[in-house]
Amino acid sequence: MFWVAREWFSGNYPYGGFPWAKLVSSQADTLVARWVWLGGSQLADFMIAFCVIFAIEFLRQGVTIRRTAIALFAFVALILVPVTFAISNQPEDGTMTVGAAQGSAKSGLFANRDAGKLLANHILATEALIATGKKFDVVVWPENAVDLDLFGNPENYRRLETFINKLGKPLIFGTVTSRDKLFNTSVLWLPNKGIADWYDKTRPVPFAEYVPDRAFWSKIAPDLIGLLSYDFAPGKRDGIFKLGDKRTGTLICFEIAVDQVSRQLVNGGAEVIFSQTNNSDFGKSDEAYQQLAIARLRAIETGRALVNISTVGPSAVYLPDGSAQNYLSAYQRGFMLDTVPLRTSKTPAIFIAEPLELGFAAVALLLSLLLMASKTKRRLKK
Repeated sequence: MFWVAREWFSGNYPYGGFPWAKLVSSQADTLVARWVWLGGSQLADFMIAFCVIFAIEFLRQGVTIRRTAIALFAFVALILVPVTFAISNQPEDGTMTVGAAQGSAKSGLFANRDAGKLLANHILATEALIATGKKFDVVVWPENAVDLDLFGNPENYRRLETFINKLGKPLIFGTVTSRDKLFNTSVLWLPNKGIADWYDKTRPVPFAEYVPDRAFWSKIAPDLIGLLSYDFAPGKRDGIFKLGDKRTGTLICFEIAVDQVSRQLVNGGAEVIFSQTNNSDFGKSDEAYQQLAIARLRAIETGRALVNISTVGPSAVYLPDGSAQNYLSAYQRGFMLDTVPLRTSKTPAIFIAEPLELGFAAVALLLSLLLMASKTKRRLKK
């Protein structure tokens, strides 16, 4: 409980927290990951921490046949119980064929890049998809895929409009927009109609997309804070896009790690989730692979197919049971084309994960207070 409470705190504070390093993220490719279907990362992390501590405490008291057997039983239960969970990949509202393009060009916040190169590469990747002659319902581009000013430059607008009309299908793409404030935006553009909807990232990353308490931190590290000369504002719109009678859910980059964002999408009616990301700033580090691990867990937790599309990769498509249906390696231009199930039912995690997390945190706080009170009482008696 204390471990889950610690993760709750670090995932919410300060400045909205940084919910990246959860125990279960290290187990995304194992059967243990299926615990998130039942109770989210909160239950999965509790089970992992409990079994490890349980086993260590038993063995610390001396290795015996009985203690070893109990420790082994705990680990077997941790691994085998999730096998019984009924996680389905079957469509509940038909299917959707999704094209996802990975342009692979310099696209980092501090990259020395040619304006328009990223857009050009995503057009090339999508033209390769079109050339296959295969049918699709929608194409998704990653965060920041359109790296030109669409709304202040009519020529850029017409260029993209012409391409989408040629595409003949809806395009969902990431770009930066300005409406009094600066936003990291995902846009739904319909052929021959134009912009139908948009979503502004609701959880911009502190010290990466904006600087909280800028005046204070500038006094401590002026050169570092000065590198980020702009501040993205948090959006207020939901990430639900309507494609005909179907509903898709969109989240942007770091939001894949934020529990509330994906749950809100499911509760808002999302039948499939699109995760648009730009991993370019992280180079060849493990960040992008960590993000894919989190994406896999989100697919299981929400019971939704999840398309994680990156500017530079790797990118992947996960089914509701967490199995990978498609994959694009890092730093290659290409596309994925997949027919994914549309699902409307909600997993147990959507209902109980948040109350479970708050319950663990409350119990941990209560136990801490009782322990402190007990120690104070003993000291006073002395």
